[in-house]
Amino acid sequence: MDVCILRRQKNNLFLHNDGGNGKIRGIDRERSRKKWERECRPIGEEKKKRKRKRKMEKILDVISKEMKKAFTVAGYDGELGKVTLSNRPDLCEYQCNGAMAGAKRYKKAPIKIAQDVVEALGESTVFSEVNAVNPGFLNLRLKEEFVKEYLEGMRQEEKFGLEKPTHPKKIMIDYGGPNVAKPLHVGHLRSAIIGESVKRIARYAGHEVIGDIHLGDWGLQIGLIITELQERHPDLVYFDENYEGEYPLEAPFTISQLEEIYPTASGKSKEDAAYKEKAMDATFKLPEAVRYCHLRGVKVYLTVNTLLSDRELPQAEELLRLASRCGVDGVIVQDWGLAALARKAVPDLPLHGSTQMTVHTLAGAEEAARLGMRCVVLGRELSREDAAFICRNSPIAAEVFAHGALCMCWSGQCAMSALIGRRSGNRGACAQPCRLPYRFDGGKPGHPLSLKDASLADHLEELREMGASILKLEGRMKRPE
Repeated sequence: MDVCILRRQKNNLFLHNDGGNGKIRGIDRERSRKKWERECRPIGEEKKKRKRKRKMEKILDVISKEMKKAFTVAGYDGELGKVTLSNRPDLCEYQCNGAMAGAKRYKKAPIKIAQDVVEALGESTVFSEVNAVNPGFLNLRLKEEFVKEYLEGMRQEEKFGLEKPTHPKKIMIDYGGPNVAKPLHVGHLRSAIIGESVKRIARYAGHEVIGDIHLGDWGLQIGLIITELQERHPDLVYFDENYEGEYPLEAPFTISQLEEIYPTASGKSKEDAAYKEKAMDATFKLPEAVRYCHLRGVKVYLTVNTLLSDRELPQAEELLRLASRCGVDGVIVQDWGLAALARKAVPDLPLHGSTQMTVHTLAGAEEAARLGMRCVVLGRELSREDAAFICRNSPIAAEVFAHGALCMCWSGQCAMSALIGRRSGNRGACAQPCRLPYRFDGGKPGHPLSLKDASLADHLEELREMGASILKLEGRMKRPE
């Protein structure tokens, strides 16, 4: 039997052994080619396939592996060789602080350990510079050849070496977008950019992502634009209730015109009560929008979490009736009187108690239930014990504030904005004076009233055990202070 010697000659031919008698019977080019195709090529391709399947290491892991070898050669624990990105990029690209960690264990000065590691690295194929710096830091720079070779390896890998998840997840992302009625600035775009980035990154990583942007602040400003546009162009097909054709693909105004329309309409509404009434009416003619959301599995809630004067109650009642006709999934209220009115006027309309209702006791939750509310948001100021007591004994669902801005005052009881700027926080117009800088006795200005945001992300299991039915997640766009 002929046996293929798995070693290619310079002339790409194979020698054949005759029956194992040790004698070479010559070179047979045709038989060599066929044997290569049949036996040798599949082995080589299988090796390539296995090589392609091999997981690509992260560059930090490769660098750390090189450093761990050096620590081991120098006589120290290799686990001390973990490398991190430098926090002083002006001095080096990467750094290793293992010598500092090993000083106590080996009863040696950390700089001596660092020097031993530098010597052990010798002619490294990874690092172009390795410097031991007092008191024992290792400052590292990479060789260009190493970086080039690593990048070339990434280029040849699928998705540049990104490892596919073993168990892909289904991720849902809902993120707010810009206010379409107003000129854009970075605050309007922040949520949209972050949300879109998270969605794309998760998809690229191999997960199934369901998510999209939603329009920001669909409120009176939309009604103002509609009203102003109708006054300027009453012949547009959008305002013809009997129109049944296709709507134009082109918008009825340009971005530049929109920037002029909204301020004009806003100014008119402040001077002309009838104009504002018309805009309010246009704002709430949104049964089509509610149907659009419901067809896509999205619930619609109307916020009326503000205090009302007696003369505003008739208009508020009409708003509630309109919300009921539109089929909204719930109305969030603050005013106890409005809640009582809603029970009489539209008993089928689901009501939710706002955090502005200042519910801090079980009696408050029971009163909300008596008025027919389905859930109530507990005050942010409650202690864990008090919140747990209400959650476990409330006859309706209790919603707990789990993330968002905190106020210095009790929820729904702050009058600071109204006193300082004549804009009541209990009328939906808080100017947030607590976020402003203040100075005491001639000292430096600071922000003593501006609290950090609350975040209970690390206490979700505890919230579940407390009996919280719903978590309230709130986002505010404000400066870091």
